[in-house]
Amino acid sequence: SVGRLHCRRKSLDQVEQWEGKALCMGAIDLDFASEQTDNDNEFLLELLEEFLETSQRRLQELQTQFGKPDSQVDPVEAHESSHDVKGASSTIGCNKICHFATIINEAVRADKPDFAVCRQALPQLAGAIDQLQAFVRAFKAKYGK
Repeated sequence: SVGRLHCRRKSLDQVEQWEGKALCMGAIDLDFASEQTDNDNEFLLELLEEFLETSQRRLQELQTQFGKPDSQVDPVEAHESSHDVKGASSTIGCNKICHFATIINEAVRADKPDFAVCRQALPQLAGAIDQLQAFVRAFKAKYGK
């Protein structure tokens, strides 16, 4: 589908060694993210921290929406939240997050929104955000001030 073309990905399951610790790089394409920031690690860290703050807020919005019965879900709000996460994550190479945000985005945009699909993808989106957060903590320990 078109939404998935926006997500640069190597392999969602790719694991690489970084500073002696295995980090799942499916959460971020570090080569792509570094290209986007001209290899400025401090700037990349700043972008990732800002992205995490925004995506966690949007995740809470989605959790609130999909915690309601189908008849009370606001598909416009769910679309806006998932679209923001999808767009920002694809811009900085957060592929796994982009993948699950795209699933949610496409399900709420369908002629007949499929909230069950959204509810299934939501924990996976949350897990991908947690995974990126763990990466950012390790990255910050190395490159942060």
